[in-house]
Amino acid sequence: MATTRARTRAIPWVRQLAKDHQALQKHAAGARTRSFDSAAPRLADSRFARELDAVLASADPSSGGLDLAVARGRRALMHERPVEALTWLMRAQSLATDHEPLLVGRIAFLLGAIHLGRDEEVATDAVLAWAEGILGAKADASADVLHLRALLAERRGEREAATALYRRVLGRGNVALTPMTRVLALRNLAATLAHAKPRESAGLYAMALATLDAEELDAATRSTIDNGMGYALLCSADIESARVKLHQAYAEAQRLGNERVQVYASFNLAIADELRGELAASAQRLAAIEAEARRLSLDELVGWTWIRRSWLLLRSGDRTKAAQTLRSALPAPVRSEHRDAVATLNALIQLPQRPNISRVELSQLAASYDDRGDTLTAFTLTLWAAFADAQGGRVGAARRAVAQACTLGEDHGFRLSTSWWAPELVALAREHASPGHAEFADRLISTGEASRVAERPNVLITRDGVVIISGREFAESDWREGKSGSGVLRRFFRVLLSAYPARLGRDELADLLWPESEGDKAIRNLYDATKDLRRVIARIPGARLEVTEGRYGLGLDANVTVR
Repeated sequence: MATTRARTRAIPWVRQLAKDHQALQKHAAGARTRSFDSAAPRLADSRFARELDAVLASADPSSGGLDLAVARGRRALMHERPVEALTWLMRAQSLATDHEPLLVGRIAFLLGAIHLGRDEEVATDAVLAWAEGILGAKADASADVLHLRALLAERRGEREAATALYRRVLGRGNVALTPMTRVLALRNLAATLAHAKPRESAGLYAMALATLDAEELDAATRSTIDNGMGYALLCSADIESARVKLHQAYAEAQRLGNERVQVYASFNLAIADELRGELAASAQRLAAIEAEARRLSLDELVGWTWIRRSWLLLRSGDRTKAAQTLRSALPAPVRSEHRDAVATLNALIQLPQRPNISRVELSQLAASYDDRGDTLTAFTLTLWAAFADAQGGRVGAARRAVAQACTLGEDHGFRLSTSWWAPELVALAREHASPGHAEFADRLISTGEASRVAERPNVLITRDGVVIISGREFAESDWREGKSGSGVLRRFFRVLLSAYPARLGRDELADLLWPESEGDKAIRNLYDATKDLRRVIARIPGARLEVTEGRYGLGLDANVTVR
């Protein structure tokens, strides 16, 4: 068994998946084979997962061993049945041996993720110890075990350690049961970097989406990645692209019946509304989100809706109502997740009456956020501290704080913030910035900028790469260009579309599209295909293939809709 599994994992993933799908089809037709059992854990992560669900639903639950237990646990988790998933994965844990290192790693990661989701850190430690005990020295080479260590480090607030571990997971992605490990690690690393390196975060989400498509993995994960990428784009000040991605997340989650992702995508869209200057629309959306969050028992999100609604009241000038809303809506004591946000909002509400006290509180909060790696919020609160200095007549202190914030913003590429952002901060920065920071201050974005609309034919591009121009679908012949072949060009286009609006690195893209080619040959293939795809995309009004600093992506104007 161990020899067979090691051999099958050495086969390129997409080819292995084709063999696994054949085994699934034979099994569904009544020919039960061991090849189906060993394929099931891989199929559980693939685009054939729904077919696997149908086969597992018709099978005797008491039949099957380790492989089917892992597959059933994974699918139960994807269908948001954590108790059932826990049962199957604990059964798999009892059957696992050191002859199945890839499965041991996957069991540990899935079990640990469930326990962490239930705030059971001790149980997660126990699962990790179990995997390390079975695998011994091999544990350090297991991508899934490293991934579980990263999750634990992040839970404990060890941000730098978590980030380093996520990067190690990406480097060891070939030592995992399926490429889904790489996708999830890309997503988790991207989430940790959104408030520190938003452009890199968006790029990592883009790579996760491209990998999901290129490796033919289960698309049910796409909506959560879309949602995270939309938020990262908000952090990088690309509001309109963020709205595209968040609407995609909502639509995909709605199609799959994933209500949790729908409500979180709506929450991020409320932030986008605010940053566009549409405060009433943002408040209306938050009220609807609060009702849905209560129905789904998302208590933490309920609190965030009230914090942001109180902030919007403050933005509109009603400090008294903002304070009343905050006091009446949140429970006492305040949840730990909300504590710093509530302290920030209280300091901002009281800033006109007591600027010096608020200044001290905001500076302390900025330092606390910075220590936790939340550089974006630290940047914003440092500007608010400068605003409090200016309000209190401490002009010199205000200038020093603005300089500190501008240095932070320049280093990290910030132009706005997803929390506590207001036109007063932009005006303050421009007024008090030193000559060396004046250009940065000018690049800061105030709220309410209008979107540009181009007068071109309406173009619709679906997520699976179908292009429709003024009601006419791109024909197969439209994709034939040069020597690359229509199949390669369509796949290239779908990968770029999955990543849009972020971009993919040259080497990553070449590896995705030509995984069996040597590096130099894959790069040559990429260059040739890029020339051909450019000619194809030139036939789509408002679309283009862009390459900047070795990163490839789609440029789409306002007449192009992606859904």
